[in-house]
Amino acid sequence: MSLPRYRIEVSPTGYQSLNAIKGRKLLREIAKTIDALTQSPDRKGKLLRAPLDGVYSLRAARDRFRVLYRVDPRQKLVSVLLVAARAPGTEEDVYALAKKLLATFLKKEHE
Repeated sequence: MSLPRYRIEVSPTGYQSLNAIKGRKLLREIAKTIDALTQSPDRKGKLLRAPLDGVYSLRAARDRFRVLYRVDPRQKLVSVLLVAARAPGTEEDVYALAKKLLATFLKKEHE
């Protein structure tokens, strides 16, 4: 018996972050990682804590990049939110970017 397959959607920010990545080989490696999320996505990544509750992080491209995504088990849907390099201590770090996006979203929600 095979496990149910998940659909993958890429959010606008996910799409923009993928477009910013240079190098075909690198993009192929990241695409392979994202494609693997069709099976058991909740077991592949690491579930993050506040302020990114409910978001998973999965290593990609020789651990240089992270794919941040959400899983909706009822709809069998994986939403890719952001793909960026892991660069601790910099503003370009995937987690720093994700926190900025979240803050921007929450600010707009309260306006």
